[in-house]
Amino acid sequence: MNFCVENISLISLQTGALVFTRCLGMICFVPVFSGIEVSKLTRFLLAFLLTILVTPSLLLNEVFASDVVALSSTPLLFVVSLFKEAAWGSVIGLTLKIFFEGVNFAGETIAKIGGISVAGSFDHLLGEETSSISRLLFWIALSTFVLVRGCELFIDGFLNVFFTVPPTGSTELGSVIECLGIVLTASFSLGLKIAAPVILSTLSVYIFIGVAGRVFPQMNLTTIGFSCNSLLTLIVLSLGISSCCLCFQDELVKILERVFIVDG
Repeated sequence: MNFCVENISLISLQTGALVFTRCLGMICFVPVFSGIEVSKLTRFLLAFLLTILVTPSLLLNEVFASDVVALSSTPLLFVVSLFKEAAWGSVIGLTLKIFFEGVNFAGETIAKIGGISVAGSFDHLLGEETSSISRLLFWIALSTFVLVRGCELFIDGFLNVFFTVPPTGSTELGSVIECLGIVLTASFSLGLKIAAPVILSTLSVYIFIGVAGRVFPQMNLTTIGFSCNSLLTLIVLSLGISSCCLCFQDELVKILERVFIVDG
């Protein structure tokens, strides 16, 4: 590089600011770290550590350094780039958050259909009111995410984005919308796969109660059937926990392969 020491220091600071903004935007939206129990200082430290990891590799690219010099010549363009990096990092964080929302969707559906939605509480980690089934499925999904190296693959994909779409670069809006559409589809599909056994078993109970009530009108089968509905929901859910983990793992691999460029 034909830059003096002062220019190199300035380029390093500006590159670090762009990388830090993207990393902070991602961390503020990913599950767990976006909860109210995680302090702002912790998020800043994680973003700073990722910045230290990525910035030296970007500085080795002479084309990128030249783009940063051209960008810094106009302060307004640099500020706009910071906002763009914050938005880009938020989109990356939202991909994982939207995917985990499929698990919450399945939990809320199971709780309402099974008649146990009243057993809910305020989840300080998620920052919202949620049912006990949703909390259980969330922690199962999070444990599966860690055990199948999901954290490593997600960070690997996030770091690769810096080289496919550098801070001074741009990407088509259509590709971003396509990625979000893929994640939304995977999230909805995951929620349906997890909740489907409970939905089908509950529907079978309702059909049985309706038919039996017509055949034996003198028996109060409605009260008995609805009382056993919650127990049936818990039994089916406990038997299907392993399938829930497999469904989560399969959908996670699909979105990581299609949204990010990862090394398996």
